[in-house]
Amino acid sequence: MRSPADIKGLKIRVPSRNTGLLVEAWGATPVSMPVSEIYNAMQTGVIDGAMIDTTATRAFRLAKWRPI
Repeated sequence: MRSPADIKGLKIRVPSRNTGLLVEAWGATPVSMPVSEIYNAMQTGVIDGAMIDTTATRAFRLAKWRPI
């Protein structure tokens, strides 16, 4: 993704309410869920992407997914 407009219409996992408000302002749908559920949710299409820090990306083995 190159700009906030690129996530318009997508379902994005967010880590907090404030991040959810930001994602919503960009035109995406914020989804709250524990970080431990991201991998399965992306595989099954429940979410299109996730906002997460790089430390958690490695810890939860999410590195195969492309960062947004």
